[in-house]
Amino acid sequence: MNSPAPSTTTIPMPNPKPRLSAMTVNYNQEVSSVNSFTFVKLLMTWRGSIWKSVKWELAMWIFVFAVVQCVYRYLMTEDQQRFFEYAAIHLNVRLIHIPLTFMLGFFVTIVVDRWRSVFTNIGFIENVALSVGTLVSGTDNAAKVLRRTIIRYLVLSQVLVLRDISMRVRRRFPTMESLVSGGFLYKDELERMYKCETMYNKYWLPTHWANQLVHKAMFETKNVDSVQSMNSVLMNIKEFRQSMEMLTKYDWVPIPIAYPQVVFLAVRVYFIICLISRQYLLSAPPTEAQSIVPIMTILQFVFFVGWMKGALFSCFCIKLKNNNRVLLQFQLSLKVSILVDEQLIDKLWRGSIWKSVKWELAMWIFVFAVVQCVYRYLMTEDQQRFFEYAAVHLNVRLIHIPLTFMLGFFVTIVVDRWRSVFTNIGFIENVALSVGTLVSGTDNAAKVLRRTIIRYLVLSQVLVLRDISMRVRRRFPTMESLVSGGFLYKDELERMYKCETMYNKYWLPTHWANQLVHKAMFETKNVDSVQSMNSVLMNIKEFRQSMEMLTKYDWVPIPIAYPQVVFLAVRVYFIICLISRQYLLSAPPTEAQSIVPIMTILQFVFFVGWMKVAEALLNPLGEDDDDFECNWLIDRNMSTGIEIVDTCHDSCPPLKLEEPDDEKGMMYWCQ
Repeated sequence: MNSPAPSTTTIPMPNPKPRLSAMTVNYNQEVSSVNSFTFVKLLMTWRGSIWKSVKWELAMWIFVFAVVQCVYRYLMTEDQQRFFEYAAIHLNVRLIHIPLTFMLGFFVTIVVDRWRSVFTNIGFIENVALSVGTLVSGTDNAAKVLRRTIIRYLVLSQVLVLRDISMRVRRRFPTMESLVSGGFLYKDELERMYKCETMYNKYWLPTHWANQLVHKAMFETKNVDSVQSMNSVLMNIKEFRQSMEMLTKYDWVPIPIAYPQVVFLAVRVYFIICLISRQYLLSAPPTEAQSIVPIMTILQFVFFVGWMKGALFSCFCIKLKNNNRVLLQFQLSLKVSILVDEQLIDKLWRGSIWKSVKWELAMWIFVFAVVQCVYRYLMTEDQQRFFEYAAVHLNVRLIHIPLTFMLGFFVTIVVDRWRSVFTNIGFIENVALSVGTLVSGTDNAAKVLRRTIIRYLVLSQVLVLRDISMRVRRRFPTMESLVSGGFLYKDELERMYKCETMYNKYWLPTHWANQLVHKAMFETKNVDSVQSMNSVLMNIKEFRQSMEMLTKYDWVPIPIAYPQVVFLAVRVYFIICLISRQYLLSAPPTEAQSIVPIMTILQFVFFVGWMKVAEALLNPLGEDDDDFECNWLIDRNMSTGIEIVDTCHDSCPPLKLEEPDDEKGMMYWCQ
């Protein structure tokens, strides 16, 4: 029997799944199994590598180093060569005055912690989508469109955030109209967004629409079977929105500009000095090991500059100019979106290291010059010998002041505290979206109810901030100024006065807001279930807890001994340097000295600048350049909260039950 001919029908193979685009350079597969060649694989990776980040700076440095060597060898006279060698020895000995490892280590720790927080809040949609797919039931076309639209609105809110903080997303969607052509918006939805007029951002608006759709799915179309299911979906939406809010916070408050300035300046100054101090000197004794090719310095350059560039890669938030946003913090982010020349940052003044140390540095240089003149021209020989003895003695024992240890420990405490204040600064969106969704009603009484709840919550925030922020206290010096500012009515102020207590009354407006929510449930019936009421009360509680955390930090500052020790140590160190770093007349000719203490001045800028930023961050709600602008936050919360619960409360567009006319369809339609 003949065997059957093989079938010519080919079995269709599934399309290969596209690999998930990595946000960073992915090398997990290379290290999945460690062997002798793993190191080589990692070392030879180009994209995002240390070689790519330092190639131009390293090439330029080597070229300039060679030029300096040629000038020194072939173009200088003997006297000029001797002076050059003297300067090289002097600078090489004093390179230790630049605390490169301390500053780079601390700065990179801050940046990586910030990068990790941004990464964990980047916002994946799966949790919300699984919740919507499970709890919003229905197989008809309307139910499908409902679920698709909820997800589309949430991704739209993410796009609105990212196009303001990511250059790549902004280039992809340069205008709001490009979101329509991209499939994230319909034209009528864009018109509704334009009609919602506010001087602040509208990231919350698509989330508000999604919340309203979930609420309607519960009480109108019955696609959600219980209040518990509705609240579960709303909770997942809230968590997704909070991740976007965290990204906007990091964009709003960058790392204080003085820190990257100090680090970038220190690294570059260090290797500029190395162009002279690490040269092969003709007059060096044969016993002193030298190399005409500075191999160790080149390796040092790769390690330190590469480490610094890695910190730049980790700076994620990229702020673009937005005329609808009040820029009250200096935005470092745009400067580090691509690895541009950091000298652009150094030229900026507000919040800079130059502004923070200018008076102390000028005073120190003046006193240093006075001491030099007194030593040279007013002292007798015996007095000069005693001065020189004291200078040598003090210079040797300066290491007894553990400056890097104390500054590193203290600044770590201060930055951790500053970060906690920053994360608890209190944005109103969570509460406002909850009130706008779960406190229903379109009549005037319902609108006033929702507005009043928001007003009471912002009032509680104002009461806290006016006691811990000088800017807010000057704006609202008395309780009566809160009435003229629109946060209180006179009868409400009288009720506050009647509530006699020897302690603060920050809690009172929150208590009023809670009572209104309770009445909306059991009296006016604007809240449809106990679960919904509890959900609103939970969001109010979280907002109040953030205010409570601010009062705790104001109540219990860092123990006074820590700032005292650090501030005293830094100042005593440089007071001693006024004597110990002088140019001594009796020093042997072989000892390199400089009448202008360049290295000590650089050391002053680095250490005092580092300390001054820590001083400013001790109270981030103060009046320094890098402090949080609380008045802007108050106005934003009031305006945004009222927009959510009143002006744009019923702005949710109707569902589009028909498929789009465009042949490619909206991007979210399954093909």
